[in-house]
Amino acid sequence: MTACPPARRTFNFWQLFPLFWLMFLAYPILGFFDHARPPGEWLLFWGVLAGFLAVYAQVFFFRRAGTRWALAGWAYSLLAYAVLFPAVGGGVTAFLIYGGSIIGYQARVSLALWLAVFNVMVMALPFYNGSYALEDLAWLGPNMVFTLVAAYANHASYRRTVADQRLAQVQLEKEKLAADAERERIARDLHDILGHTLSVIVLKSELASRLTERDPKRAAAEIREVERISREALQEVRSAVRGYQGSGLSAELARAKVALDAAGVKLNVTTP
Repeated sequence: MTACPPARRTFNFWQLFPLFWLMFLAYPILGFFDHARPPGEWLLFWGVLAGFLAVYAQVFFFRRAGTRWALAGWAYSLLAYAVLFPAVGGGVTAFLIYGGSIIGYQARVSLALWLAVFNVMVMALPFYNGSYALEDLAWLGPNMVFTLVAAYANHASYRRTVADQRLAQVQLEKEKLAADAERERIARDLHDILGHTLSVIVLKSELASRLTERDPKRAAAEIREVERISREALQEVRSAVRGYQGSGLSAELARAKVALDAAGVKLNVTTP
């Protein structure tokens, strides 16, 4: 029962894949409906099944990955088997397979395999009290193998989940560092463009203010110079902003390449 979680937070089809494995619940449900049941057994069966689905959803859909949740899911699956086996029979072996699947969804592969082996041993116990015959090995044998495979496969899935989460975190940090570096570059460029110019404007404005009464003509000339410098500074700022934004197909392709590189996709552009 391999859960294949997505590498990113956006929706991915593989998020729904654990729903596929719930089809194995058909075995205990069909076994339960084999014959009429008293109300107490109905309540017990559906209550245990609802609790199992809640734990299953926590592990595989709400991503409660880790040893604690894996152990809780494994223990609940074992409890469900023990409680329902007397009433339902071999169909509840599906819970032991689910237990092997859930215990694999944590970091310790040795823990996953040993507890999966324990589930296999529990599957074999009915042979000792006569509940199973040798012909039952035809379906029980594959279930034993599948329990071990599910444990190991979901351990690999867990490791992939952790690796994807770490990769996504590294990518976010890289994007943040790139954004910080870009902001610092823009701040430096604007300082270089406007710092000296604004200082000149301030000095000339002060000079024009002092010359207003003594030399009105020169004051007017200084004001016109301030106007000229201001217009040049405004033009430089507009040019710088256009340079940051980019324009045309080349700029759009460059931005697309940056986005695709961040997603791990290589973009090759050829011109005729």
